[in-house]
Amino acid sequence: MKTLYHLRWALVLVIFLPLGAQAQLGLLWRVEDKLADKAAQKIVNKLDKKAEAAIERRVAEAGSEYYSSLLADGKIVCHGIQFEPGTATMTAESQPVIDALVRALTDNPELRVRIEGHTALEGDAATNLKLSQRQAEAVRVALVRGGVEAARLTTKGLGETRPLEPDTTTGLDSLNQRLELVKI
Repeated sequence: MKTLYHLRWALVLVIFLPLGAQAQLGLLWRVEDKLADKAAQKIVNKLDKKAEAAIERRVAEAGSEYYSSLLADGKIVCHGIQFEPGTATMTAESQPVIDALVRALTDNPELRVRIEGHTALEGDAATNLKLSQRQAEAVRVALVRGGVEAARLTTKGLGETRPLEPDTTTGLDSLNQRLELVKI
């Protein structure tokens, strides 16, 4: 019975509510939606800024780790710079590593490095040698674009001549595909 009562009053309001009031009600709903959208966008912007700050901190930390490694060991072994298979085109996932290397090299302008490219043991040795040279050059270009002086960087493609894991049956052959930055 109560439901019928509420339904009757709702029908009376809809029929007798002036059209202007209905339009105002619709306008209020649209304004409310816009305010909710703006509030949601502010939250997203805050999260984006926090994520960017966290990434900056991690790049800074990695840059100092790379610098320490160069000083202590004389080289950095990078497996984090990845290429599209059989090419010298870096994947997007490589950018944080490039950014950290740029930071380490720009913060320490006295450092000079040779970028050495290494490939897996599969495929033709001559082709791998050329590919490793192109990949080393691609990293050099990325570092120069990031602000490192080109004169401080040299490249050398070594192909499959210096594997970290010479036994291809272990399943660890992917460790051979890497870039090394060697202090010169």
